[in-house]
Amino acid sequence: MMMSEMVEQGAQFIVATHSPLLMAVPGATIYSFDDSPLREVAYDELDGVVLFRDVL
Repeated sequence: MMMSEMVEQGAQFIVATHSPLLMAVPGATIYSFDDSPLREVAYDELDGVVLFRDVL
């Protein structure tokens, strides 16, 4: 079963990743572990996403 199908059925996931593609899942809440305390960040603010876009 795909992750998106499981989410539609109410499942939740905690995923640690550096993948900008995986973090782009619609409806995802992204937390940054770079600072203390943890903070919610926007997808477009992530260093990996900025770098990914600069390369493309």
